Amino acid sequence: MNTSKKIWVIVVFSVVILASGFLTSIFLTSKIDREQREQLLIDAKQAALLVPTSTLSTLSASPSDVGNPLYSEMKEKLMMFRQYNPQNRFVYVLGYKPEIKKQFFFVDSEPVSSSDYSAPGALFPDTREKDIENYLKGEAYTDGPYSDSWGEWVSGYAPIKDNSGEMIGLLGIDTATSIWHEQIGFVRTVVLLISVLLCLLFGFIVYVLNKKQSSINTLVKENQNLYNKENKFKEMQDLAHLGRISVYFPEQTFVFDGAITKSLAISDGERLSKEDFSNFIKDSDKDKLQSFLDSFKETKDVYGWLDIALGTKDRGYRTFHIYGNLQRDELLAPKKFSGIIQDITDINN
Repeated sequence: MNTSKKIWVIVVFSVVILASGFLTSIFLTSKIDREQREQLLIDAKQAALLVPTSTLSTLSASPSDVGNPLYSEMKEKLMMFRQYNPQNRFVYVLGYKPEIKKQFFFVDSEPVSSSDYSAPGALFPDTREKDIENYLKGEAYTDGPYSDSWGEWVSGYAPIKDNSGEMIGLLGIDTATSIWHEQIGFVRTVVLLISVLLCLLFGFIVYVLNKKQSSINTLVKENQNLYNKENKFKEMQDLAHLGRISVYFPEQTFVFDGAITKSLAISDGERLSKEDFSNFIKDSDKDKLQSFLDSFKETKDVYGWLDIALGTKDRGYRTFHIYGNLQRDELLAPKKFSGIIQDITDINN
């Protein structure tokens, strides 16, 4: 794979991964948003159970309610409920005045000393048409993110109805959008990190595979060059009537390759015993071979040479020059003779 193609593969894969991550992020954040709203509705409905309709009906929605034990009891329950889940910032009960089209507070979960406290009967200054419509429907719902005088919120609402099914109040719970966004942002960050790591991992894999392929290509090229050089060397050997000879001691076996194998009609690398090789030696030269081998046992020479006639009676004999060096073991005994063997018949003639 060339560099430009590798880059394009990485770019395309990265785009696919990032696009998949983006879609996954949208799916997960939508799922989290839906689950959080469902939980907010459950909380609102549970909190609404803490506000008996009989108690709410007795309140005047005015500052005088502060001294009403029923008001104090209901306010304490809402404060305890809010403390149960710190993510819920405000818990309150709203009423509605149709003559002025404004919502108002029956009770909230803030202590009187709090700057966010809403007194009984205080109007909700940020009442919207949407709020009135949802109030009159008498159904549980969620709203937000939106902004009001207290901040930015996502809210859940549950209706409070009398025995005849008429709306007499609305339980509201506010959760700060910062908490909402924090949870969603965490998921988006995790998905993004996973996507980036997958892109980096893929790029690393492509790099490793490309490097491995490059090494393979280099090795193949080197092997091809070596093969070509070996073929050229063999051609030169054939032109010069050269071959190689190896003699292994103490068994005295012979191995040949190169031009000599054609003359003797044997295979390259074929191992011949001394007796088998002797069958290729002209009778008058057989003693030469034995003397040549014995010289390595009787002397400490490491080089040796020999001219000998090789062939068969049917095809005739040709004269070969053998020259090479001897490798000895730690006791200086002959171990292996390695040398060249060249057809010098035409040279001598």
